[in-house]
Amino acid sequence: LLDTMPIFYPSWPRTGQQPRFGLKITELDFYRLAGVPLPDMVQRLHQSQKGSEASADFVRDFLEEKIRLHKEEEAEKGP
Repeated sequence: LLDTMPIFYPSWPRTGQQPRFGLKITELDFYRLAGVPLPDMVQRLHQSQKGSEASADFVRDFLEEKIRLHKEEEAEKGP
């Protein structure tokens, strides 16, 4: 069994800190949401920090950017 969570964490705060998203994502937040579908993770973070539901566009844009950053990190460091 391989714990891959540390591989996926760095792209979350890098995405969240971008001005267009404005979310702070700590390692504790990330691990508390382990196993939750990605769109639901974004919704929960948005709700807890901004007090409202994120739009479908926000969730989509956030996840597209998170995936892009993860792939960029993977290309730099290797899978």
